[in-house]
Amino acid sequence: MLIFLRRFLVVLIGIVLVAAPTVVRDWGWRYNERNYTPPDVPDLSFAATPMPTPTPLAVKELAPINDNELRAGPVVVDFAHFSFLNPASLQPLADALADRGVGMRYWISTVDPMKLENFADFPDQSAELAAQLRDASALFVISPIFLWTEQEIAVVEHFVADGGRLLLISDPDFAGDVPSLTNMLAEPFGIVFNDDYLYDTTHNDGNFTFFFQGEATDQAANLADATIAFYGGRSISGAVAVQMRSAATTASSLRIGQSGFATVAIGGVASRNTQGRVLALSDFDVLSEVYRTRHDNQRMVDFVADFLTADQRINRVADFPNYLGKQVALAFGTTAAINAELLHQGAQLQQRLESSGRTLALTNSNVLTNSVTIAERSAATITDLIYLADYTTARAQTTLLADLGIDLVTEVVTSTVTPTEATTAAKPTPAVTATKTATPQANATPSVAATGEITTTVAATHTTAVTATATLTTAPAITATATVTASAPVTPTAPKPTVTITNYLVTATGLRLLADETVLVVQTRGADGAFVLAVLGADSRGIDAGVKRLLDNDFTDCVLGDLLTFCSLPGTGGAASSQSSGSAGKASESGTSEPSPKQEPTPAPSGGRIGILLVDDNRAAGQNEAGEADSYLQALIAAGYSVDLWDAASQGAPTVADLAKYAWVIWSNGGYNEGKMLAEDMDIIFNYVREAGKVTISSRFPLPGIEEPSTVRDVAIDDTIPTLVQELPDEPIALAAEQIAANLTPLAADASGGQVVLRRGPASDDAAAPLLVVLTDTSATTSTAQVMIVGVAINGLPQEVSNTLVNNMATWMLGE
Repeated sequence: MLIFLRRFLVVLIGIVLVAAPTVVRDWGWRYNERNYTPPDVPDLSFAATPMPTPTPLAVKELAPINDNELRAGPVVVDFAHFSFLNPASLQPLADALADRGVGMRYWISTVDPMKLENFADFPDQSAELAAQLRDASALFVISPIFLWTEQEIAVVEHFVADGGRLLLISDPDFAGDVPSLTNMLAEPFGIVFNDDYLYDTTHNDGNFTFFFQGEATDQAANLADATIAFYGGRSISGAVAVQMRSAATTASSLRIGQSGFATVAIGGVASRNTQGRVLALSDFDVLSEVYRTRHDNQRMVDFVADFLTADQRINRVADFPNYLGKQVALAFGTTAAINAELLHQGAQLQQRLESSGRTLALTNSNVLTNSVTIAERSAATITDLIYLADYTTARAQTTLLADLGIDLVTEVVTSTVTPTEATTAAKPTPAVTATKTATPQANATPSVAATGEITTTVAATHTTAVTATATLTTAPAITATATVTASAPVTPTAPKPTVTITNYLVTATGLRLLADETVLVVQTRGADGAFVLAVLGADSRGIDAGVKRLLDNDFTDCVLGDLLTFCSLPGTGGAASSQSSGSAGKASESGTSEPSPKQEPTPAPSGGRIGILLVDDNRAAGQNEAGEADSYLQALIAAGYSVDLWDAASQGAPTVADLAKYAWVIWSNGGYNEGKMLAEDMDIIFNYVREAGKVTISSRFPLPGIEEPSTVRDVAIDDTIPTLVQELPDEPIALAAEQIAANLTPLAADASGGQVVLRRGPASDDAAAPLLVVLTDTSATTSTAQVMIVGVAINGLPQEVSNTLVNNMATWMLGE
């Protein structure tokens, strides 16, 4: 009973304690009957900041546009290695650069990072980078996500050594920032971003990672009185010139017990000519719109903009047209009328110059004459000048070569054969003499005196034929034949002497260069400051090669100098060059004897095209894999044709303009197992054909879409076009080794009427299927266009058969 009463009292007291406050508030104090009045709350201010912001100032007036000067190259911003940088954050820096006459350009990558299997698969972009930096003033790289390759770093080093500026930022509060990735590019310039962050718990701008700068020196000395805050930054080390250090109270998360950390520094390596041209910054926020209005941070933006625009690119010959002024004149060194090829060169140069804000106007060739030297030209009549000429004209009409200490020398070598020893019933041994004359080239063609005679007397009692043969090292073999009878001695007709003429460029130091294999690019200035850029070659082909180098900014295989740049002419230096490179190595003969018919020059068809272009399409060639182009080359050279060789692996595919200069184009990849004609190559070829071009495609897979391969073991002729099969065997011709090639039956079945010249032999798969087909287009603009498709590698044929076939091709393709 007592226990029950105790529990009851506890429950009762609990109810009273819970209910009592409500009873007091409602019945005693009457809270439930009072009205609620909310307290006063201050208005919300979104502009509240830890420290007062500067008073807004009126925007300054824009500077007038200067129409008299060319604008400097832009600052390239690297987005190609991907970064979480918001382009809108670059607005303050872009404004400051624009005030200094410099723009900003974003480099965007075409790489899809979602297709990369791992981080290291990011491809090299050095070629794209070189193109971006070609006309740039500076490069800006901030916290890249993907690796810089060695080739890309080399491009940047060359750019900085050439006068460009580099801005590097690694910001620890930047999303995706890894300082080691930035250091890949920074370390070649002696700069290291440390993997720490700086903080200040004593004196900061409202957050312990918002720290102030304590010292400004060197180029930043004018900021010593400024209050500049960084909003998240790291320390910088290395062989650098420190520009700014953090305050004494600022600490590092990694470098314990130190202070006065470098946060802005200038690096570079003197031995590589990059010293003083690389700025390292450990905070990007100070340059952004949100924070540049804080304290004196705008002065930091101006400091960075001043650094990026302080230098001037060192414009070498490869930097065309950056070293030219706004007004440029173009002169051709020729006494004849300007033809279409020269006008085409001028049009290409004009396009390139206009794209860079320059203008080009034609002028006459009298601007550089023997009576007017470079130093005497007047700026009132002559602007910067591009001069295109051959060596002979430049030497005869101007002082350009003489001013540079270069002489054009013609060397004439004359060889004569004089057999003097009489013999009976035996072959006489001729005496050989050679004379060599080196003559500086003048306006008149040097005369060559050829002396010598051949007298051979043979006594015999019966009729016999005697042949005297002499093989010379300086000229082709000469054969003299005499028919001798018993009754009278025979004196054969004296053979013609052989003359070889070679032109050399001789420098002041005695260096001798073959003129026909050399392109000379000259950069010089007159006393008036006008710039002269001259491209000189032995002929129009050499000049065109020099112009192409300027337009492509490609002088990688040239010997560069401050005034003179020597470049090799593409396609020279091999067996073909002695036959196709102009006067060097050419043999001329005097006398009345008739030359061999095989030595006649290539006939020029209608349309003004001359010569043969042989394209060795070796882009898919395997290591040590020999192609068939050499078989075409040797056969044509032996027949006396002029052949230019195009190496596709080193020169890339030729353009339509490259093909348009030639009467006949041979595109060869039939000797390579992986050689195939690409669709883009066929576009080039057919554009050439539409202009009445004549082309031979020698490929085992000549057309995209006709690629059902089968084995070829022998070849049989078809006499549809007798000229192409003359002197070829009537029986099937066995190949040295079987080949896999496409079946060309669809071409013969074409409604356009393809003519079959060669077929697969009976031992081959798909016997009697076409192997050599000729297509004729009579709708071309000037004359008949011809396409010859050879579906077998001719180096697999016996040599005498392939030589005969190639000679027949030349006769038929080049005949009118």
